[in-house]
Amino acid sequence: MITGRDALITLAIKYKQDWDSIKNAIVTKESITEEQIKDALALVKGKCITIVDENYPIEFKRLDQPPFVFFLDPQDQEAFNDTVAKTMCSECTIIRVTEAEVLAMAQSMGFEESYHEMYKVGEAMGLSKAEILTSMYHAMQIIQREKLIVPEAQA
Repeated sequence: MITGRDALITLAIKYKQDWDSIKNAIVTKESITEEQIKDALALVKGKCITIVDENYPIEFKRLDQPPFVFFLDPQDQEAFNDTVAKTMCSECTIIRVTEAEVLAMAQSMGFEESYHEMYKVGEAMGLSKAEILTSMYHAMQIIQREKLIVPEAQA
C-alpha cells in the first residue's frame, strides 16, 4: 500500500528536493508505483521527517515553501540535495548555546510549544542535549534571517 509519507519521500528523491517540482507532482497527482517507492526508500540511509509526520516542526509549516522532507543523515542530505537540513546540521556543529538562550528565543518568536515538542523528538532520536539545542537554535536563526515565517493572517 502506498502511503502519503512514502510518496513524499519518493518525490523528494526523484526531484532532488526541488519544491516546485514536488508540489507540481502532488497537484497533478503524478503516478507513483509501488516499485518506484520501494526503489526510492532503499536509497535512504538514515531517518527522515516528512511534512505529514506528527514530529514535523510546526514552525516550518508556516513557511511559504515548507520542506516536504528533511533527510537527517548527512549522506542522504548530499545525495538528495537537502540544502535546508544540510545547512541546519552543519551550522549546528559550530556553536553551543544554553537551554535558557534557546527557550528565550523560542518564546520571543512564539515557538515555545514547538520547542518542548522538538526537544522530545530529539531525545527520542537519541540526540544529545547540545545537538538538540543547537539544532533548534539554528533552525530559528534561519527562519529569522530568511524571514520565512508567513504572517498569521496569510496562514
